[in-house]
Amino acid sequence: MKTLTLVIAILSLAVTTSCNKNQNGTKSQNNPDLTDVKWKLTSLLGKDIDDSEAFISFATEDNKVFGNTGCNNFMGTYTLKEGMRFELSPLATTRRMCTDMSVETQFLEVLEKADNFSIKDNTLSLQKAKTAPLAVFVLME
Repeated sequence: MKTLTLVIAILSLAVTTSCNKNQNGTKSQNNPDLTDVKWKLTSLLGKDIDDSEAFISFATEDNKVFGNTGCNNFMGTYTLKEGMRFELSPLATTRRMCTDMSVETQFLEVLEKADNFSIKDNTLSLQKAKTAPLAVFVLME
């Protein structure tokens, strides 16, 4: 009887734990899902980004990715893979000319390179392999 009670307790714990996680393996209670939210760029290649409208969003509908580089809009598609990995299609961008395009150029290069992400404390980090974060975003509310 004690064994049966122990098995039921373990199964209950396993079910409860799995229900508290979203598809990306992060606890939805403490962290948002990657998709269907807007992420504001705060750091790029280790440098803080101030006063920029740059953001990224991953929409679950048709796996669309879109955002703004601080100057131009971009759009494409994404594929989520096992282990918090992702792949972006080649991105299409608008072609406005802005006074400072350095953030845009670096942001688009990072999006070409990045292949995995992590989410912690409402902060999204994009990395290539196991490198330091290439770009860091905060959840926009």
